[in-house]
Amino acid sequence: PGIQVVVVNVPHVGITRYVKDTWPNDAVKTARVTAVLRDLNNQLAALAAARNVGYADIFTPTLPLLNNQTLFCLHGVTFQNSASSMGAHTHAWLNGDLSKKFHPNTSPQALIANQIIGAFNKRYQTGIAPLSATEILGNILGKTPAEIDMTFAAWMTGHARTGLPTSDDSDGDGIPAGVEFAVGLNPALHDSGVIASRVVGSEFELAYPLRLNSSANFSLAPASSTNLAGPFTPFPVLPVPGPDGLSRARIPLAPSPGFIRLQSTVNP
Repeated sequence: PGIQVVVVNVPHVGITRYVKDTWPNDAVKTARVTAVLRDLNNQLAALAAARNVGYADIFTPTLPLLNNQTLFCLHGVTFQNSASSMGAHTHAWLNGDLSKKFHPNTSPQALIANQIIGAFNKRYQTGIAPLSATEILGNILGKTPAEIDMTFAAWMTGHARTGLPTSDDSDGDGIPAGVEFAVGLNPALHDSGVIASRVVGSEFELAYPLRLNSSANFSLAPASSTNLAGPFTPFPVLPVPGPDGLSRARIPLAPSPGFIRLQSTVNP
């Protein structure tokens, strides 16, 4: 009692370079393994729900690595879907004496860490700040500020969405790509749960992350309206990110409930 537990699901072993090199991808057999792992993870999700504990999904965001041609992408920066014997940060996998092309390198580990942190925050409201884009890409992986604060077009290309507009929602999560660019979501993944709303006392709140606290390539502001059809008026003062990494926009519930949305302006 009192111990906070998160169940972490099972990634697809077929994404590792070791498995790919030892047992080359077979369309039929790989599909069968994928189906089995999906079923296993559904059971793990049900177990977590039954035991009232947290659940972290690392299967879904890493599954695209099954494709040898798919680069691993983190906040628009890509990493080779191959192994490095020197631990080079440019590669998604390690190939040392012990890792043997089976152990993920730093960039996938950062994604996995944030999935687990998110699960703790969602279930237990722990308020742990996830690793930010600057922490991961700059402090850990050595990317320059210019490489991190990229253009929208470059960011979309990194996520294999070259040429699509800011209005794109091909991942079907209801968040346009221009907003995902600003808050740090993945335009190829249904991950809108990071943005959450709730009633706090006499106010309605929208909580959201920011990919970068300041950027030369985008601006983001919450906007409110008394009518869902608009017009929406941007907040005159932007919310400041809290210790958990989230900004919180609030409007009063009285005299009548209103609406909040995020408006992203992407620089050309």
